Amino acid sequence: MSELVASKGCVLAALFVGLLSGGGMALRCQQAAASSPAVVPLVPGSCATVHNIDSISLDWNPGFDPAEGVAELRGFSLTFAFRGDGVQHEMYRGGVELGGRKSAPKIVPMVNGFYHLEFSLPPRLSPGMYQLMDAHAGALSTSHDRGEIKMTVSPVREHFCIAVLPSQGPYL
Repeated sequence: MSELVASKGCVLAALFVGLLSGGGMALRCQQAAASSPAVVPLVPGSCATVHNIDSISLDWNPGFDPAEGVAELRGFSLTFAFRGDGVQHEMYRGGVELGGRKSAPKIVPMVNGFYHLEFSLPPRLSPGMYQLMDAHAGALSTSHDRGEIKMTVSPVREHFCIAVLPSQGPYL
């Protein structure tokens, strides 16, 4: 069953998701304004409805191991897979990476190991549904002999997706 959605863009995204999932997937929308860039939060179990001029945000605790060896979070990337008609779009076979080397996210430390992360969307990202399929975090160690610091809590375990609505301009 679909949930009640208020805005026209969210209704269009809900219809799009319904068609892709055979009507069996509920969609809760966080609608972004189409006229100016917005920062839209990712929420587990929902699809953030965005335009390609927007950014998405995620408040996350990567659960680093060993936690006491982390001086700072130095990078974070999310990879989303394009989903349409039950198959991946050929152009996005490897996914769409947000963050990483191409466009570093804004990283703000919070309390208890959490970080507020903001990722810009590629400006010519094609409209459609994108499902989170991979995530990587890099931490700076307080000591050179600590070895590799690993993220133990991945956001991939949660259901995060983005529904990119059409906007003006050419697409990738």
